[in-house]
Amino acid sequence: MSTVTVCLRNIEEVRRVSAGREEAYVARSRLSRLILRTTNLARHATSWRVPGDSIIDGEVVREIEKTCQELDAIRRSATHASEPLDERWIAMWEEILSRLDALQSLLETYERQQ
Repeated sequence: MSTVTVCLRNIEEVRRVSAGREEAYVARSRLSRLILRTTNLARHATSWRVPGDSIIDGEVVREIEKTCQELDAIRRSATHASEPLDERWIAMWEEILSRLDALQSLLETYERQQ
C-alpha cells in the first residue's frame, strides 16, 4: 500500500472519529499521526530531484506541506484534553474537516501525477 493511500485512509479515520465527542482523544491522536505521516511524505517527495534541480510535483507538494502546517497550527492552538465539548473545540473541528478536504484533494492530485 502506498504512503498516499495510507494518508488518504488516515484522513477518513480522522473524519470518522471527529464526529463523536466521546472520541475526542482518539481524534486528536489520529490527526497528529496524519499530519506527521503526510508531512514526511511531502518532505520525502521534495528530496527527490531531477536534473536541473527542479522538484518533482513541486507545487502540489508545497501545498501539501502548507496544508499540514495549517492543520498542525489549528491542532496545537485548540486541542486540549479539557475542552472536547465546548464551542471552540467544535469550531476547530469544522475548520480541520475543511482543511482535510483540501488535503485529500492535493494527495489525490499528487498520486495521479506519480
